[in-house]
Amino acid sequence: MNQKIVGLPPRHFRITLILLALLLLVQVGGSGFQSDVNAPDSPLNLNDLINSETVLPVRRAIRGCELLSRSGSNQREGQLALAIQLAAYDFHESAVKVLRNILKEDPTQHDCHYYLGYSLELAGLVDEALESFRRYLELEPNHSVTLYRIGELLNRKGEIAESNQFLNRYLEKVPNCPAAHRRVGQNFLALNKPEEALSPLSVAKEQYPLDRGTLTALSQAQLRSGNREEAQKLQKTLALLRSGELTETPINIRDSLIQIQNKLNKSPSHCLEKAVDLQAKGFFASANVYLEIAAEGLPEAAAVHDRIGRNCFRLGQYDQALQAYDKSLKLEPGRISALFNRASLLFGMGRVTEAEKDLQSVISVNPDHTESLNLKAKIESFKNSQAKKESVGKP
Repeated sequence: MNQKIVGLPPRHFRITLILLALLLLVQVGGSGFQSDVNAPDSPLNLNDLINSETVLPVRRAIRGCELLSRSGSNQREGQLALAIQLAAYDFHESAVKVLRNILKEDPTQHDCHYYLGYSLELAGLVDEALESFRRYLELEPNHSVTLYRIGELLNRKGEIAESNQFLNRYLEKVPNCPAAHRRVGQNFLALNKPEEALSPLSVAKEQYPLDRGTLTALSQAQLRSGNREEAQKLQKTLALLRSGELTETPINIRDSLIQIQNKLNKSPSHCLEKAVDLQAKGFFASANVYLEIAAEGLPEAAAVHDRIGRNCFRLGQYDQALQAYDKSLKLEPGRISALFNRASLLFGMGRVTEAEKDLQSVISVNPDHTESLNLKAKIESFKNSQAKKESVGKP
């Protein structure tokens, strides 16, 4: 397997041969869904994973790995191959189960920590994924992709300064990665260091001059650094992108986390279907990976950003959720679901006046919108309660 393409840790050549041979092995099916991430000791029953609707190559690959994982000579490598195949087809909870069992039986299987972090992240378990990636980096300190993954996860947790430490270590090894430069610049902005953000964002812009995320961050950095004229130039370019006079060329966000996408149809419609399926299973972080790819292909689709916002809200990423709702409503100002979702979030953040404004926009269009009417009643009750508390003790 080409490490430069997929960013995977080195393994014995036999595993590659095993994975390539699996498509010739078995044809069977079962029924059901995934196993519990937190139950590594219980046996994995593939009949609870795949069913008659699972496409034939997937069934063959997974069943073949299961047979190899039970054979005497290749048992350990067969188990690892099974975990890799499960992850490749988005059975991440089950991949976690297999990998944890491998590490319990044989802690020397270093690569399992990397694969474990990969599946934990796509299952939305950021803290546990971070722990696994850190462990793998201790064992393989020169694995650059792990530095990137840790930097991204620390960013999600709001640990911005430490995020940049790992991202800069990654850039020492991969100096031409525009996504990493953009993230470093965005981190500097979050740390209120706009002047330090200028250099990495400029590097990203040189490689992708029409990436909207880079242009937005760089214009903010220029403005906050006192470079008003430079900021205005960037704002003009952004306005042309929004109007459709220029076509955005976004930074390719693929990295090791999205390596599966190299094997799949990356059309926006495919990614949207995948995201809806993952959301139904509760894999909100993984769903957002697909939605971000879809947003690249559908930059004017308000519904995509609305959905990203809902997933961020479910993950407790409230600032990101608000940004996504703002994007959705910028594209479609009258979108009722985004207005209501933003109102709910703003109320929860204590920004009552802004929440009321969004609710009023919904109710003016749809006076019978039940959820908005219920939320309006809650806000009124909250305001009355606050008024009573403030009046206590007054003459």
